[in-house]
Amino acid sequence: TGNSCTKDLAKYFIDLPTPDDIAPDIDDKATWTPINLHDIYTGQREPEQPTCLPRNDGHMLLYPGKVHSTYGEPESGKSLIVQWETANQLKQGNPVLYIDCESDEYSTVDRLKRMGVTLPQLEHLTYIRPERSWKASIAEHQAWKTIIDRHYTLAIIDGITEALTMFGFETNDNDGITKFMRLIPRQIARHTKAATVLIDHIAKNSSSRFAIGGQAKLAAIDGAAYLS
Repeated sequence: TGNSCTKDLAKYFIDLPTPDDIAPDIDDKATWTPINLHDIYTGQREPEQPTCLPRNDGHMLLYPGKVHSTYGEPESGKSLIVQWETANQLKQGNPVLYIDCESDEYSTVDRLKRMGVTLPQLEHLTYIRPERSWKASIAEHQAWKTIIDRHYTLAIIDGITEALTMFGFETNDNDGITKFMRLIPRQIARHTKAATVLIDHIAKNSSSRFAIGGQAKLAAIDGAAYLS
């Protein structure tokens, strides 16, 4: 009877991953842990309020710990808008993470300098220009873990198409986009508590007003998406 029971139970565990199958993770808490809803119901825990990128009337557009997107046609000012807010945060002494998959450090520093960022203020900026996935080696993974072990007020990923390619995913692959969002933007937002912004494109001269590629890009946003 014992052997029969073991065989019956085995079918439920046959697809469980082995330790070697599980990707390196930096979560310190299981996400399948039940959430305590009492404080939310009684109003003791309020929803997050936006803290970055003010409108002319003073209302903020970006939420801490959430993933956002700003997208538009080439040369529509997407990066410029986010870099303007980067400059604002640096001037206040707030830490900012900038992952640049599209441009380079020279043009980024030049823009921030023209926006009035001083050298001491620039020290609050963590600028990265990765060329491969953080899963590519132990050194890359350790560097990634160091990054997301910190707190940032604002985090930017500039060039989503390039970032997807870096991880071996295609722009039109919704499954790949979903995996990418969990590997990079969601982890940054969750662990660093930063208002996280993805800078993306729409197809040039296209009738579509959404980010280029799979619809999972928009579905994975838990903050807000803005067309520039």
